Amino acid sequence: MAQAPVELTLELSPRARVDVIDVRRVVSSQYGDALDFYPRALCCSFHTTAGYLDQSVASRLNQTEAGVMPYIDLFRTMFPQGAGYEHDKLDRRTELTDAQKPVEPMNADSHLAFMAGASAPRSSRGTGSPRGGSD
Repeated sequence: MAQAPVELTLELSPRARVDVIDVRRVVSSQYGDALDFYPRALCCSFHTTAGYLDQSVASRLNQTEAGVMPYIDLFRTMFPQGAGYEHDKLDRRTELTDAQKPVEPMNADSHLAFMAGASAPRSSRGTGSPRGGSD
């Protein structure tokens, strides 16, 4: 029998500019066994530089900070902080108000690193359809 959906709200605060947080562990500490009947969860972040590793990627990295951080650090090396990205030239950002510009973080590197490293690697056959493990 299918379980009814449940919606939980978390407020997470990173310990540093880059942090690995086990969301399921935080849910368990705040909501007890609320997710025990759910092998999968849909997570949403309203902050665009926060992200979730694809389940298959996280599994390959042993779902631990010790496994995940070296992977993330690879992409942080590829996209170093403060490298003069257009996104960080706040005076040119027309979508920001004058009030937002002084407090907007210069975080283009975070966006790029996440886009490059967060999704599951895929290969395709001649049809172009994805192939790989179940996620």
